[in-house]
Amino acid sequence: MSMSSKKVLDFKDWSNQELASYLVDKDVYHDVESALQTDREDLVEECEDEEEREIAHTVPTDFTEDMLAWIDDGNAVEIEPDTYIEQTTQWKRPFTKEELILFYYKEFVWV
Repeated sequence: MSMSSKKVLDFKDWSNQELASYLVDKDVYHDVESALQTDREDLVEECEDEEEREIAHTVPTDFTEDMLAWIDDGNAVEIEPDTYIEQTTQWKRPFTKEELILFYYKEFVWV
């Protein structure tokens, strides 16, 4: 799992006009008409790429106080340097610190 694995919006359900407007707002295209000349699958992919870039900038790079409290409550354990396991995955999936932070946000913050 990487920082970019979190998806918030489902762009596949959006109309071409909505996709194009989103990409114009993100300065990917200069105008909606230009964006609408792009294949729908490419529009969806470009929207997903833009969302990934935004998410990468909104997730902290270190544990927050809330995350530390969650860990201290026994929800995750560091089993070796930069390797953690977490209880809702039944302690089976190892996470790096970055992955655990993103997992925490995905499961408990962005719900």
